Amino acid sequence: MASLQQILNDIVQLLARLGGLILAAVVAIEAALRQAMDTAGVPQGFQSIILIAVTVIVILAALRLLGGILRLAVIVVLLLLLLHVLMPGQIVHVP
Repeated sequence: MASLQQILNDIVQLLARLGGLILAAVVAIEAALRQAMDTAGVPQGFQSIILIAVTVIVILAALRLLGGILRLAVIVVLLLLLLHVLMPGQIVHVP
């Protein structure tokens, strides 16, 4: 029984690391998009609108392409990204 628990713990840890890696990549892409829009002279408020639109499009694409629990996990991560776009600079600590 302990080995089954260890396997489940390993799977959860793997999924958490994978989620962290995906989130880090998404944040890097967001930063690159913001930097590109800054150099292009796009106003800050309009940048947020563009990033929100891109996030919504990605969420809709995830709904179409992925299924089941993976779809739910991707939607949660993308909604968190949307919150990050709406409230940049806010630090949230989860216990």
